Amino acid sequence: MPSYLAPGVYVEETSFRTKTIEGVSTSTAGFIGPTRMGPLSGYPELLTSLADFEAIYGSIDPLTFEDRGQTVNYLAQGVRAFFNNGGGSLYVVRTFRAGASSGFAQATLGGGSPPHAITWQGRYPGSGGNVTLLITLTIGQNVLSSTTTLATSPPPLRLGQRSARSQPVRSGVDQPGDQPSGAGGQLYWAESYFNKATGTDTFRFHALSGAVRELTSLVPGTDEVRILNASVEVTYPDGVARSDVYSGLTFDPRAAESFSSFFGAVLSNRQDQLTVPIAFSFSDATAAAGIEIAQLMLAQIAPVDVPALIAGKVGQFTEQLTGGSDGIRPLASDYEGAADPLDAQKKTGLVALEDVTDVSIVAARVRATRARVTTASTRSRSPST
Repeated sequence: MPSYLAPGVYVEETSFRTKTIEGVSTSTAGFIGPTRMGPLSGYPELLTSLADFEAIYGSIDPLTFEDRGQTVNYLAQGVRAFFNNGGGSLYVVRTFRAGASSGFAQATLGGGSPPHAITWQGRYPGSGGNVTLLITLTIGQNVLSSTTTLATSPPPLRLGQRSARSQPVRSGVDQPGDQPSGAGGQLYWAESYFNKATGTDTFRFHALSGAVRELTSLVPGTDEVRILNASVEVTYPDGVARSDVYSGLTFDPRAAESFSSFFGAVLSNRQDQLTVPIAFSFSDATAAAGIEIAQLMLAQIAPVDVPALIAGKVGQFTEQLTGGSDGIRPLASDYEGAADPLDAQKKTGLVALEDVTDVSIVAARVRATRARVTTASTRSRSPST
């Protein structure tokens, strides 16, 4: 429609011919269907490549339904074809119907005294959650430069007395501690605080027993403070090898870079919530939880102990998540979707696409249930000769 920027008389021509049907752009589409992993509700994420799809919804490997067995992963194959043929933008909505179980993959690591447990769980249900975790523990250089300062700040620090092998751990305001097996070794979590008497920032180290050691009580050259870190390599159960590595992790749940925070059930960053495939939880919520988590993990790398780690040995162990299921084949109602009456943001199926205004075409593969009718009359057939 023309714009009239000044008063006056204008001539506007209007055509009375029948308007032709214009073609619909296919560069932006919406796909609905089952996938090997990924969110079940919420606003659909915009994807611009097959790699984006795999990071959130898993690979193009077949699905395995509890009621139908293995079947082609039609949605994933469709996504690959969409981008291979020039598609630019795609929104995906996952459908899922639970079978005999919830469909979440899980692994548990227990032990200690009193007994506690670490639980790893797939962030979303599906066979794509049956990942393998390779956890690596490392110890850095001694950072104790004097009785009042450290050569580096927070993360997890391990305090060790060479003669007694007593080793605490330090963390930001409250980070983990852990203690290795070894000659009299003991674990600490470290607290950063302001010492009013001296007017300086300093540290104190808390043992699992409740005992406290001040930074000023350590003797440089005899005692050591070392950073204890961990990394996790996640290997996906795909036909084509695929893995992600998360490094620089610590143990105390209060630390931003801890297992509990980085692999939390609910993450503040939307991209992490969509793509971090696992969630971590620990059965204890006390101040010493970081020490207990580190003890459980250190026990898994035996016979490698803290002295061996300091000497440069690699401490690794694996955890295999199992039980992830693709559920049963979704029904037509799962494709139709619905809105959660308690949370307007939790929408599924086609309902989830209602708020996406730039989708011009939607694709979904729904197999109708076939009804078999048997008539009263039968036809006999003689074998051919």
